[in-house]
Order: sequence, then structure tokens, then C-alpha cells
Amino acid sequence: MRIKKILPPVIFIFLLIYSALMLKIVTIKPDTQFQKYDAIIILGHSIDDENLPGDWLLKRLNDALYLYDKNISDKIIVTGGQGPNDKIAVSQSMKQYLVAQGVLENNIYIENESRNTYENFKFSKSIAEKEDINSIIIVTNDFHMYRSALICKKFFDNFGIYFSNLDFDAKKFFAYSKEPFSIIKFYIEWSLEVYLRA
Repeated sequence: MRIKKILPPVIFIFLLIYSALMLKIVTIKPDTQFQKYDAIIILGHSIDDENLPGDWLLKRLNDALYLYDKNISDKIIVTGGQGPNDKIAVSQSMKQYLVAQGVLENNIYIENESRNTYENFKFSKSIAEKEDINSIIIVTNDFHMYRSALICKKFFDNFGIYFSNLDFDAKKFFAYSKEPFSIIKFYIEWSLEVYLRA
């Protein structure tokens, strides 16, 4: 009986939080007034059986090349470790693509340990400190940018964001639908980590 009384307000609160987060996710806008940054950071995604970037990762890489060609930065950090079904690290595949497009190999820094967005930034921060990189511009897909910016704030004070919209399809709808859950999960894990460090 008590569960029946508690359930409706709990569901209402959850839907309220979910809707508020979704509004943030769908309304975030990319930077259009570009400044110079010390580096462009490309967040990893999936690669295929031929070790080539998947379609969404390819979109991120081409967006980064757009910034690179506009001289926003001549340094690029590629992120992503090796998944259980991958033959190489995601970041290695990204580097190979960028080099093939004319980016100087020495201008690309590889972060190849991460398994998720939080670790993308955590391990990239170590590279940034070593290479005197103090400002970055994040490149990822539209649905992923709000969470990426939230996480980035934990590691970088000076950053910008850039993305181009993906074509809408069932895959994108599913990606947007689960993003609020990923954000809630991040907040819980971050709060727990802060608590354990205290």
C-alpha cells in the first residue's frame, strides 16, 4: 500500500529531472565565434572490423579537421582505448585517419587508455599538463555534447565546444533518449568519488 502512494511522486520527480536534462541536451549550441585554442580534443567512439572510424566517429573527425583547417589549433588530442572486440585502440584509428587527411603526425597526441567520456578527459588532462595545453575545444556529436561539457569542467577551466548535427534516425533517437540516464550516472559516480576522496 505504501509503495502505491510513493510511486506516483517518484515517477513524477524522475520525469521532471529527465525532461529538464533532455532540454539541456537538445538546446546546447556549438561555438561559432572561434578563438584560438591550445588543442582540439576529439572524443572517441566506435571503429569497425577494418579498424576504420564508424560513421559517428568519422563525423567527429571531419568536424575536427574543419577546425584544424581554420587554424583554431594545430594540435589535436585523440581519445579512446581498445575495446574488447577492437584490434587496435580507437585513438590509433583516429590518428591514422587524420594523418591520411594531411594532419602532421607530430601534432597528434594519443590518449589510448580511456573506456568512457569521463576517462577521455581524465587521461587527456595528463597529456595537457605534460604538453603545456591549457585550453581546448571539444569535438563530439550533438547528442553527446552537453554531458561532455559537464565532465570537461571537472578538468579544464578554458574550453569551447563544437559539433555539427547528425541526421535524425532511429539510432540518433535512441542516443538522445539514453543521454539523461548517462548524465545522472555521471553525477552519482562523481559524487561518490568526491566523497571517497574526502
